[in-house]
Amino acid sequence: MSKFNSVEKYLDSYRGVKENIKLAKLEKEGIEALKAQEQAKMSGPGDGMPRAPGVHDTTYAVCQRAMELYDSQIESNQRLISELEIRLRQIEVMITYCGNEDLINILRRHYCDGVKWEALAEELHYSNRHVRRLKKAAIDNICKRCPLNVRPMSG
Repeated sequence: MSKFNSVEKYLDSYRGVKENIKLAKLEKEGIEALKAQEQAKMSGPGDGMPRAPGVHDTTYAVCQRAMELYDSQIESNQRLISELEIRLRQIEVMITYCGNEDLINILRRHYCDGVKWEALAEELHYSNRHVRRLKKAAIDNICKRCPLNVRPMSG
């Protein structure tokens, strides 16, 4: 895959990455809510029934292990969110490598905001062909100026 195509694919991943961040945050919040419910059950009053020796200790150990698993999943989600947020910032910085403000705004409107090329052309009072030429020029500039080897990530 050419560097041009890699850059284009990397830029195109912006909205998907943003959606994945949203989903990971929702999942993390759900896990935190489950953990809070389980903690409330653990700290709540018992049913008042006598227990055989060691039963409470085993139940407590199982509950503690569940809390550790919740914590592990929360940490894993937080790492994923952080990695995805870094990727968003990398894409945003990469867009600035295209040069002038007009090209930056065109790329942001398409890749970040999801505006179709045809709608952008109409909005800017340009022909579709001219907008495509501007896109190509912008991505060519990124290819020349971007210090990193761009390899699109999956997801």
